[in-house]
Amino acid sequence: MLYDLRDSHIANFVAAVSSIDWTLLYSTDFDVNAKCQILHDTITDCMLNTIPHKVIYMSESDPPWFTPLLKHLINERWAAYKARDFNRYNLLRARIKNLIVSSKLSWANSISASSKNLWNAVKSETGASLGGIPSFLQHFTDCDTAVNAINDSLCKVFDKGDANYNYQYNGDLPQLFFIDSSAVYFSIMNYPIGKSYGSDLIPIKLYKSVAHCICDILCNIFNDCIRLCKFPDLWKIAHVTCIPKISNASINDIRPISLLPLFSKLFERFIFNHYAKLFVDCYGKHQFGFRVKSSTTCALIHLHNFITMSLENPNVKGVQTMCYDLTRAFEKVTHSLIIKRLFDCNFPPNLILLIQSFLTNRIQHVRIGSAISKPAFVTSGVPQGSVLAPALFSLVAATFNCLSDSNCVVKFADDFTIACPLLNSSDNNHVIDEHQHFLHWTKCNSLVVNPAKSKCIIFGNSAEAFACNIPNISIVSEIKLLGVFFATNLSWDTHINYVIRLASRRLYALYVLRNVLEKKHLIRVYEALVRSILEYCSPLFIGLNGKNSDLLEKVQRRAHKIICNFNCNCNFQSISDRRLHCATNLFFNASKDDSHILYNILPNQSKIRLGRFTQPPSASARRINSFVPFATILVNSKL
Repeated sequence: MLYDLRDSHIANFVAAVSSIDWTLLYSTDFDVNAKCQILHDTITDCMLNTIPHKVIYMSESDPPWFTPLLKHLINERWAAYKARDFNRYNLLRARIKNLIVSSKLSWANSISASSKNLWNAVKSETGASLGGIPSFLQHFTDCDTAVNAINDSLCKVFDKGDANYNYQYNGDLPQLFFIDSSAVYFSIMNYPIGKSYGSDLIPIKLYKSVAHCICDILCNIFNDCIRLCKFPDLWKIAHVTCIPKISNASINDIRPISLLPLFSKLFERFIFNHYAKLFVDCYGKHQFGFRVKSSTTCALIHLHNFITMSLENPNVKGVQTMCYDLTRAFEKVTHSLIIKRLFDCNFPPNLILLIQSFLTNRIQHVRIGSAISKPAFVTSGVPQGSVLAPALFSLVAATFNCLSDSNCVVKFADDFTIACPLLNSSDNNHVIDEHQHFLHWTKCNSLVVNPAKSKCIIFGNSAEAFACNIPNISIVSEIKLLGVFFATNLSWDTHINYVIRLASRRLYALYVLRNVLEKKHLIRVYEALVRSILEYCSPLFIGLNGKNSDLLEKVQRRAHKIICNFNCNCNFQSISDRRLHCATNLFFNASKDDSHILYNILPNQSKIRLGRFTQPPSASARRINSFVPFATILVNSKL
């Protein structure tokens, strides 16, 4: 749908909404569903009556800077030419000429806003395929058939649900919290304007233009929802967009992302912000996703620290690590388990009722372009794309813990990695016990392990003799965990070679763009597309050997030569210096904050010896070169 959002049209829209009398909606006689429906219908009517709109079909052959408005005007120009209306034809031609210039400028500004946009633009200009849904749609006769087939496929994943899980509370329920209208206003104004609109089909820009008009009535609806512990049905309708996981994706290789109404996202954000600490405290100490001051870097540092520390024990011959892949975990987790988990974590009863209302009677449509599928009921799972979904899933994931404290589990969203030390004996059945324990947990939580994508790796020299064979899980010599390759000998050679290949291919973007972009823009392209690859999880490689470190520096020198040619006196800060700086900053920040996810693995700080940290004992080179011992040396040298 193309909306003509010129200032004059938006001014007419604002005037139409401003003239609405919302007094009746403040009455308690209206149900929240009725209030939401009236609010939505009123805004939609004002938009349709004041904002010109038209359905425009874009194709893959359109240039990247092509806009729906530009395509519409070109179609109108062609219609004027066929009708011999040359006055209109000349007017449109002049307007199109000016619009092409502004569209190209706007496109150039937008692609420089993020590394993702830059890289997609380079791929488009060089003819590289972006893969994904367009190729998948070729299997269907039209988009309408495709969206219904995809929706049917997604619904097969849903658990049938538990009809007896309904949570009820008979006591008095005080208001959880109150939302102020000014907070609603600022939440609308601070919402990113580039976000896709949800099932309400109203552009974010229009909501922002009338935020001052609707913030009071929206605040009233929010507070009514909190008071009544009810989530409006209109806000539980999702338009699902399908994100391909791989190129040439099949119907089983898509990630469904729910596009929800703006008001739903805002209300969820108020709920989560008010109870953020309670949610995060219930995640457990092994969940590294969906929390502040955490990242994949922290997760991998924690796992690598456990492995290297275990191998320091002379009684440990290796560490057997199982990496599990769960099939559609976010869609399969049952609502009854989520409600039970909220109850077990002592969440307020009225919050449990509100979240129960949020989960039940949800409806989804698959949307591709202007094609929208028939509705389907969502009987399980949490909608990916919603604010509360990560928190609710993490509460369920937190119920898994290892059988033995000598083993370690690292969770990042729905990725589970279990590390078990192999003792100096032939009896290492505790590994099998942990595997069976995890399978039992997944079964109890209606989750399914994908054996084809789950792998096992054994760290340590000559540790294979002590390893246990895990049924249906293959043992590999190298494995990719959260974007980083681990080898059995804990060498980073494989990962560095992978990074070099990937970064070298991305240097082609600089070759393509060096004749059209200024130096400062080329540096931005390098930082976004190349250096981000070289520095991913850089604190993990704090003790990287000289050979691999030089390989990374060589890529930067090649990029420098492309950007600045040979006649340049500017100096790029070395990758090694940036890596050490990032690692020491992470160490300092984690050591000063007892809520940091890495706080418990760092050494204690002495109160006597100039505030130095206790150096962890390290007998092997791999342990010394791991994050905690190496960073401790660096930090102590600066104290």
